Amino acid sequence: MKTYRIGEHEWCTAVVRRHIDGKAIIAAEDPSVDSAGCAWTTFAPFTPNADE
Repeated sequence: MKTYRIGEHEWCTAVVRRHIDGKAIIAAEDPSVDSAGCAWTTFAPFTPNADE
């Protein structure tokens, strides 16, 4: 997590790693169901002030 100040306002960014998995329908000549998943990393901005 990193914190930045812009004027009187404070912002934070956090690294968020998302993982999704489950069953997927594989569309082909002979459709089937198989396990699938993906993962990605993003940055999430937020303010540490609970009122905002």
